[in-house]
Amino acid sequence: TIRYFFAEGPNSANRLSSRDSNDPTRSLSVTKCRFCAYVGDCTSRVKMHERIHTGERPFQCTLCPYSAAAKYTLKVHLRTHTGEKPYKCKYCDF
Repeated sequence: TIRYFFAEGPNSANRLSSRDSNDPTRSLSVTKCRFCAYVGDCTSRVKMHERIHTGERPFQCTLCPYSAAAKYTLKVHLRTHTGEKPYKCKYCDF
């Protein structure tokens, strides 16, 4: 199994790194959620995950009061206003 420890440094409070110097994944660095046990390999993914806990929804629809925690979710929502349906079923008209 891979063991992780909290890395030291002023900006590494939630950064984790492999402790074993012989571990081939030693350069792997992951970030831990400040609120739960979630761990991600990308700081931006963990930040987006943390919005579940904080309720932060920074992406605001310009056409209605809707807001989203992720930019892609807002993009999907905007289709409700435009009627855009980029994916078509090959078996029916849906």
